[in-house]
Amino acid sequence: MATEHKTGRIREAVRRYRPRPRRMPGVKGDFRAGLDAVDGAALAFRKGRAIRIQAAVGVLVTLVAWRQRLSRERWALLALTFAAVLGSEAANTALEELANYVQPGHDERIREIKHLSAGAVFIHAGAAVAVFALVLAPRRRSSS
Repeated sequence: MATEHKTGRIREAVRRYRPRPRRMPGVKGDFRAGLDAVDGAALAFRKGRAIRIQAAVGVLVTLVAWRQRLSRERWALLALTFAAVLGSEAANTALEELANYVQPGHDERIREIKHLSAGAVFIHAGAAVAVFALVLAPRRRSSS
């Protein structure tokens, strides 16, 4: 009987303090969601040192590309690659923050999860190096 009473109190506390979803229908809600996304991107830059380094490398690549007068297609490829690297770095930062919140101390499983997330960034960054090298490589003229 005492357990049932305690369970009832816990359920009531959870029901009372459960955050209610904000209802923002239409354009106003979409605009608010967009602002939240911009805030998240800014937070990733404030929290993550690696994303700032990746962005700096992207700016340097952009400056080099600017001098080469690339086609629109090549600019699009550079932009998509740059966005993929920054996006994966932001996701990695978010996952690391969540892992640190859930498990503040050292945990071997959390370490592995963080390494898996960092590995995804490494794969994107490696692919970006290949794309940048191919896009920025001097074009060969055909001898026909």
